[in-house]
Amino acid sequence: MYIKFIGTVIIMITFSAAGFRMSEKIKHREESQRVILHMINRISSLIEHSSAHVCEILIILAEDETLSKLAFLKRAKTYYENGQSFEKSWKAALDEENVMGESEREKLIMLGSSLGKSGRKEQLKMLKLHSDSISEQIKLNAEEFRNKRKLFSSLGILTGAMVSVLLI
Repeated sequence: MYIKFIGTVIIMITFSAAGFRMSEKIKHREESQRVILHMINRISSLIEHSSAHVCEILIILAEDETLSKLAFLKRAKTYYENGQSFEKSWKAALDEENVMGESEREKLIMLGSSLGKSGRKEQLKMLKLHSDSISEQIKLNAEEFRNKRKLFSSLGILTGAMVSVLLI
């Protein structure tokens, strides 16, 4: 009797935790996009105020503690220091990234391939477009988190309850 009760509680807790974890993934995606937005704004200010070359920008970004969640920056810096071009270093580091989603990775690959290829004004316009796109995605993710947090939590609890009832 006690073993069934303990098993039921464990099953309910497991499924509930899975539901909470699914909702937290959405929140994590939003937070990582905020860090990416900060990185883009930092790149814009470096280009606008110091006319920094992309390689200098890469080194500055890799050493920035506020961007430490973007591990690909340190890898890209290492690749660049080992003789690869900026664009190849950026892409290779992003190809190894497994934390962010595919859409974020593709946007960042596009960003890296266009940096340093045009004049300062064109680069700033391109960075503004990326910034606006990511800001919009952040808003959508925040709304999705608000809407789906309760859904995933409730779904986890109810699934746990259903499995527990079926096992009893």
